[in-house]
Order: sequence, then structure tokens, then C-alpha cells
Amino acid sequence: TQEWLQTAAAQGKELGLSLVAHELNANESLAHALKKFPATMNAFWLIPDPLVMSTSQDLQTILAFCDARKIPVFSYHEAFAGYGAALAVSVDAPTIGRQAAAITSSVLAGEQLPERVQFPAGSYITLNLKKITEYNVAYNQDALGSVNTILK
Repeated sequence: TQEWLQTAAAQGKELGLSLVAHELNANESLAHALKKFPATMNAFWLIPDPLVMSTSQDLQTILAFCDARKIPVFSYHEAFAGYGAALAVSVDAPTIGRQAAAITSSVLAGEQLPERVQFPAGSYITLNLKKITEYNVAYNQDALGSVNTILK
């Protein structure tokens, strides 16, 4: 996760975004950790980390924290949009399967991979327009054509 976050922070910086990460240790409650995030936070990026979200109650804690502050949650699975996440970008399983097969073929052929971390080739976008509107988040209406599912 650390290497992945460092890459995301570097790419975000190129776009003028600042990524603030907080490592959750085993002795710290999720509710306590959430209080450490800055009041100026514009969005919460939910990543697939079992230490952060090991139970469904953890998801509810994060969503309630963000909802009370009108902070949109960006997630990695379309199911989270139904629970209140504002945006979900999830993998397109068939495309990822083809990508995994191509990587496997390259490795078996003795080829070197260009990078250790491979980013998914396909994605599925779900937008919770109800939350976006509720939080008064500006969005590009012309980009809605790229969204696979819009929840109203």
C-alpha cells in the first residue's frame, strides 16, 4: 500500500492535488484516526485496505464521518455508491483478466515488466449524483457520458 500511495501522491501533485494519508495502526480505532484528518479535506479516498475497513461497520463509520462534513467519498467498487459514496471507479473484470493473461505470458516468456506495479487497463465508473448534488460539488456535465451508472 505504501508504494501505491507514494505513486498516487506524486501523480496527484502533477494535477495540483494534495494527498494526505494516515496510517492506521492496530491499536488505533477508526473513529479516532478519522478525527486526525484536516478540516479542509475536500474528499475521502477509500482504498482497498483490510486494516482500514475490516467490517461493514467500518464502512458505515467512514461514510457517516464524511456525510456529517459533506465530504464526498471516492471508492473502488460500485457497490459503495449505493451506500453513499459519491464516486466509484471499479475494475472491469474481463479487461483485467486479459491484462493479467498478457502479463503472465510476458513473464513466462522471460520478458522484463516495465514497472513493478501494473495499473488496471479497464474501469467502470459509478456516480452517485444524489450525493454530488447534496454536497454541492461542482462537476462537468459533459463528462457524464463517460459514466457507466448514474445514481439519482
